[in-house]
Amino acid sequence: MSSNAALLIDEAPGAFTQEGDTVTVRVVGSALEALDIHDGDRVVVVKGRAPEFGDLAALHVAGGALTLWKVYPEGADAEGGRLHLSNGRGRWTVPAKNVEAFGVVVALLRRLGT
Repeated sequence: MSSNAALLIDEAPGAFTQEGDTVTVRVVGSALEALDIHDGDRVVVVKGRAPEFGDLAALHVAGGALTLWKVYPEGADAEGGRLHLSNGRGRWTVPAKNVEAFGVVVALLRRLGT
């Protein structure tokens, strides 16, 4: 599987959603530029929320670093099915049991002019 942009957990901005515990994470790297998410951007993540079809989610894939992926589940349930993961430049299929969801992205924050 190709490497993807790493994420660093930042702070908790509760103003973006009333749903659960939220954190902002800083995107590191250029792997998500096809999704218009760039190095240095911050995303607001609802921790513990399970991703649904087409969600952008923060995931640990096969015990790796926390990364962002567009998620496309396949199968009756997450435990027995597969997930198709995309960073906008490619698509990978992994067993759902090898993925731990950290949460779902609900907002993108970007500084203008930098």
